[in-house]
Parts: sequence; C-alpha cells; structure tokens
Amino acid sequence: MWFMLHLVCLVVGYMYVLDVLGGNADIPKVMRSEENSLSIGLAAVWWALSVFCMLIGVCKITNRIDSQ
Repeated sequence: MWFMLHLVCLVVGYMYVLDVLGGNADIPKVMRSEENSLSIGLAAVWWALSVFCMLIGVCKITNRIDSQ
C-alpha cells in the first residue's frame, strides 16, 4: 500500500515538473517566473512526500522480515 502511495505522489510531482518544462503560454510573461517557482516547490513537496511513503513501506517490509 505504501509503495502505491509512493508512486501516486511521485507521478503528481512529475506532473508539476512537466508543467514547468512544457512552458506556460497561457500565463502572462510577468508571472511566469512566479508560476515556475511555485510548480518547482510543489514538485519538491510531492517528491518529499513520496520518499516518506517509500521509507515507511521499506520499514514495514523489513519489520515483517525481522519478525519471521
């Protein structure tokens, strides 16, 4: 379960990265820098959340192996 949540969070983060890389033609030129900064920040938050979920999943698996 934690690894699936990890993948979902990672995909959401990648969507923000692709938004930055794809360019923002619909946003006025004076706001593009702010929009890119926000997207990069949100991508970092989603990435950190995905790493946290992955670490929980790894801990659950190692605890299951240790208890056997």
